[in-house]
Amino acid sequence: MKKSKSILVTSAVVASLALGTVSTAVTSQTSQASIIDNIQNIFSGAGSGISTTGGIDVKSLETKGITIPAGTDLSNSDADTQKAAIEAAIGGTPTFYGMIPAKVTSVDATDENTGMIHFGPDFSNLGTIGTALQGISGIILKADVPYKTASSITFKNNATSLNTKKGDKIDLEDSSLYQMSESGAKVHVIDNGGFNYAYPGTYSITVQAVGSTKSDETTLTVNVLDATIQNANQTVLQGSDWSSSNKATAQDSLGQALDLTSSNVNTNKVGSQTVTYTGVDPSLGADGEPITFTFTGTVNVVKADANLTVNFQDASTSQIVDTTTLTGASGQSVDITAPSGYDLVNSSDSSVTLQKGSNAKTVQVIKSGSSVATPFSGTIATFPNGGVVPLYNGEGTQSTRSLGADSAWQSDQTKTINGEKYYRVSTDEWVKASQVYEYSGQSRSITTNSGAVKALYATDGTRSNRSLAPSSAWFTDKLANINGTQMYRVSTNEWVAASDVN
Repeated sequence: MKKSKSILVTSAVVASLALGTVSTAVTSQTSQASIIDNIQNIFSGAGSGISTTGGIDVKSLETKGITIPAGTDLSNSDADTQKAAIEAAIGGTPTFYGMIPAKVTSVDATDENTGMIHFGPDFSNLGTIGTALQGISGIILKADVPYKTASSITFKNNATSLNTKKGDKIDLEDSSLYQMSESGAKVHVIDNGGFNYAYPGTYSITVQAVGSTKSDETTLTVNVLDATIQNANQTVLQGSDWSSSNKATAQDSLGQALDLTSSNVNTNKVGSQTVTYTGVDPSLGADGEPITFTFTGTVNVVKADANLTVNFQDASTSQIVDTTTLTGASGQSVDITAPSGYDLVNSSDSSVTLQKGSNAKTVQVIKSGSSVATPFSGTIATFPNGGVVPLYNGEGTQSTRSLGADSAWQSDQTKTINGEKYYRVSTDEWVKASQVYEYSGQSRSITTNSGAVKALYATDGTRSNRSLAPSSAWFTDKLANINGTQMYRVSTNEWVAASDVN
């Protein structure tokens, strides 16, 4: 059938040219016979590189139409976008009868989702003859194909995630939760990702908008939120300002901080009182309203029975540079802040637990931006896979020397420079603590405990894909604290937990 149609078109075009109806396209150097030969080659698939061996017949689409991928507004798209969307919709390049290239000549949009695509022949690679053929065959070779745009689906406001409070029931097929390009489309849940509104977590769901067209299967996220509170139970001094002394904080299961307020506490009355906290989550719920959580706690109002005098001593000069007195109740934890222009040498001094009665404490400080050295005796090593490690002088300026990877060094001092800890490895050469680890030398065999295989870890604490068999013996040369766990080294960059051996 396609062949007979193409012959009819060829005959019509050739006849028109033979009658001289396109004489403006024929130069004085071109004979009528050669023009006819060129046209016959074009329509037989042999001419000038525009022949088509396949493609999609746009004439066959005039009745059934096509569905454009969601998110494309053909009426407001450039030519390249139109071409890509149409070829994606029809599954190939447009042609007439699978032989003659076709192109979009215009798009008439009814609205942003429906309209008509007009196709004509594409002889753009044939120069002057192509122009002539375009004009003639355009009368015969044309197709008007109706189109509609596939539905798209997101949550409301074009969001790809939805938040809901634990225990608040939602129906994932409720169309009011979604934004769909086609009015009246229904929501089909293809995969609910194990969603359960009673259990906090992040669920990936796959949904599809179903109307006159179907949207792509779209993956969206549903967060079922719970929240926790810290310092709900507190001890405060009689007569204190509860609004400023309240140290309760809360966050949701995504780690987002809640805007926390509380009921009032009468700090003039000694004894325990129940306090109610209300936390507002930064995320809105499925109904577009703020998500709130409620907590209760106990506040114990006590009389002051403890005084602590804190003397701040300059670690460089040994001079007392400031003194403050902290008053509270025995057992109460209070913060210590360095005097203006100074920093605490030891972070452990940033808080203290008060003891009943009058007491005193000396805290080491240094001038802000300066450094102080502390005696230390131990061995450190660079990481096996960390590359060379730069050295610094006592003021924190990088030198031209460095330490090799997986090399061990004796250190006799530590120093804090601009808030960062260093180890000294020679007279005035220091290495950053973040680029080494402390260890104690070993030279003995260890045996893994019976039972399951024993996990191995890299020096930075990451889990290895290898393990040790139970009840197996190994030689170790180092014992170190890796991410808070005592471990023995059994190969260049593999460690086993001390609790897994004997």
